[in-house]
Amino acid sequence: MTLFGFDSFQIAGLIGVAFYLGSYAALQIGFLKGGGYLYTLVNGLAASFVLISLFRDFNLSSAIIQIAWIVLSIIGLSRLYIVRNALRFSEEERFLIDQKLPGVDNDIAKRFLKAFRF
Repeated sequence: MTLFGFDSFQIAGLIGVAFYLGSYAALQIGFLKGGGYLYTLVNGLAASFVLISLFRDFNLSSAIIQIAWIVLSIIGLSRLYIVRNALRFSEEERFLIDQKLPGVDNDIAKRFLKAFRF
């Protein structure tokens, strides 16, 4: 399959590059948070698309980088899931967070509460 003279492997590589550059640009302008699910997921997808493009024109160094990026993205997503779902708040803590810290991630809220616990 070709599109504008590009085969499917080249298209996959271009999609990967667009994801890499788009997510980094979104991070730099403050649209995405570096510690969030979306940034990590988009980077993992970018690496996956670039790795697919390497099936046609293989380059060992590039393949190693993309595989490492995918593995690190999976580790990051797993860590985020564990950290965010392992946090438990008392009713008083949840009320304080909801009233005074709306929109703050649970892990940041937990660190805030620990800093002021006597």
